[in-house]
Amino acid sequence: METEPGDTPEAGAVESTARRELREEVGVEVRDVRVVTSGVFELDTGEPCLNVVCLAPHAAGEARPAAPEEVAAVEWRPVDRITGDDVPEFTRTDVEPAEAARSARA
Repeated sequence: METEPGDTPEAGAVESTARRELREEVGVEVRDVRVVTSGVFELDTGEPCLNVVCLAPHAAGEARPAAPEEVAAVEWRPVDRITGDDVPEFTRTDVEPAEAARSARA
């Protein structure tokens, strides 16, 4: 496995992957990655897909589609604006445990 900046022997694969993917796909650095919840869902093709929700404070960088072939757009929203038809149901569902974990951490 490739070592990422900030990795320590205690850092897990999910945490390292979250930091790398955020850096590569949206150009931001995060710290103190914490797994909040996870689950499996089925893609349109019928293949299973692992969904891992993490919480991590922003450390540096301005969010942008750094990998436009994978990310069409990036938008910062306060938690109270993650509602309505313009946000997928799975996003609204995933934000609830992340917000609870963030509030408990504060």
